[in-house]
Amino acid sequence: MSQNSEESAPDRVVPLPTSAQVVPFERPPSELQKAIQQRAQESLDRERERTLLHRAPPWRRALVLALAVIPVFLTFGAAIGFVGALRQFNSAIFDSAVAGSSTDSQATTPAPPSTGDQPEVVLIQPYAIPAPPADTAVPQKR
Repeated sequence: MSQNSEESAPDRVVPLPTSAQVVPFERPPSELQKAIQQRAQESLDRERERTLLHRAPPWRRALVLALAVIPVFLTFGAAIGFVGALRQFNSAIFDSAVAGSSTDSQATTPAPPSTGDQPEVVLIQPYAIPAPPADTAVPQKR
């Protein structure tokens, strides 16, 4: 009951007899078939001529393409300009912030004295706004 399929299959192939041949049979087309084929060909020719007549001239197609491309160029140009403006704005803001923080830190923070063996101590000082010079003071009303 449990035979392998490989054991039951024959090892050699038996060739089929080649005495029969297939002969193509073509019946000549009838008058109705010829008429239908002729009308279909005429219909295809008429459709092809109609599409050639209704096709827009090349200069008009080029004009429509040029007009369609204008909004695309404007949109991408505006996007690129906007990104450029953002970069300028960010560089101006960050440059002023970096320049302001470096001058503030250099002006208000004294250099720490170098001590050898002692641990470092950080002193927190209150932020003091310097008073305007006396010659630029606003005169008081009497």
